[in-house]
Amino acid sequence: EQRGAQISEEFEKKLAGHLSADQMAEHRARSARHFLPKQNIRSLKFSVSGKHLICGTTAGVCILSWDQILATQDMTSIRPVAFAKAEPLERDDGMPDHQLIYAVPLDAKKERILFTGLEGKIRFYNVRERRVGDLLVPPFRWPLWRLELTPSRTTLVATAFLPKVGGKPEPPKFQLWNYPALCQAAGIEH
Repeated sequence: EQRGAQISEEFEKKLAGHLSADQMAEHRARSARHFLPKQNIRSLKFSVSGKHLICGTTAGVCILSWDQILATQDMTSIRPVAFAKAEPLERDDGMPDHQLIYAVPLDAKKERILFTGLEGKIRFYNVRERRVGDLLVPPFRWPLWRLELTPSRTTLVATAFLPKVGGKPEPPKFQLWNYPALCQAAGIEH
């Protein structure tokens, strides 16, 4: 990273004699944009207040200020308000581990973001406390690609997808979980 910055600085010095100040400013903006993190966004939700955009990405859950997004020019970097790292899917086949968040439902009453992905667990992020933890670690760790909390806050509805068995894809597995019981087991308020 330091070497890349040094190369960019040397290149800019050579360009400075050939470009106007406005052209140099434009070049710097394009260059900064090129080096932005390249996280794919898989799911989005607005906070209840509409002040934050919650993104499930290939790195984790990223909470961004909506006002800052609107005020930012052409893809310049935005510092997240909060971030919860995704856990990788642990593989035993020699392939690299991958991480990905597929769903980010909200428990608005408790200011809690629930999230799940490849690792096959349901996790939580308490916004006020900035606390991350496991809500559910199921006995079978299948990737969960859909997750919703019912309006009554009594049930978590999840859909898991399974690896192929003998070349034939398995149908997705629909799951219902008792949300108050999960909260109690995790030691968090329902």
